[in-house]
Amino acid sequence: MDECACRICLEVEQKLPDQLFWHDEVIVCSRCRPLFKEHKKTYNINGICIHVLYEYDEWIERLFFQYKEQRDVVLKDVFLYNERGFLKKKLQKYACIGLCSTEEKRGMRGFEPVIEIFGSIGIDVYSPFYRLGSEKQSSLSKGERKHILHSLKKKKYYPMERKKKPILVDDVLTTGNTVQAALALIECGEVFVCAAHPLWIQEHKQERVDHNFWK
Repeated sequence: MDECACRICLEVEQKLPDQLFWHDEVIVCSRCRPLFKEHKKTYNINGICIHVLYEYDEWIERLFFQYKEQRDVVLKDVFLYNERGFLKKKLQKYACIGLCSTEEKRGMRGFEPVIEIFGSIGIDVYSPFYRLGSEKQSSLSKGERKHILHSLKKKKYYPMERKKKPILVDDVLTTGNTVQAALALIECGEVFVCAAHPLWIQEHKQERVDHNFWK
């Protein structure tokens, strides 16, 4: 087996896991793994359960920027790496529905970020939406963000799994407006996001609930 280099810091991993099989690869090293700020909490907002893996901070913001805006596509494997076994087993029970980039962004990047992130752990993601506009939520005013409700559209003809319970999946939850727009277009009782902004977490701290998703 070749030396394992971390996809984030590019350093060779010196401390290999005890149960590493020959076909396994260390994608995130033991120095970078703890830098992901684990959250693993669920919030019940108007009857919708939102599961949050990490808290969004400067560390993971830089990774997402490098992945999406600088098109460093190999980073797709790092975001769910710490919980890959658990999440693959958990999410296989659902029909995962992904939120999407605009056509402009997808054309610039050459890939769809959410589909690639969840595909890295073997989870297929349905993509029944399309999106107008190209502004990043964090660059918009509070009033402008409300227009997101009108920028997300549902494809008229799109086949999806009907036997599994649907769950909406996304990479980053900033204000929740995009998620709300999606939920207005499709019937779905659960949401999973890789990371949620600390302001969103603080705003909804009273709506945190115990949920068997994390068990």
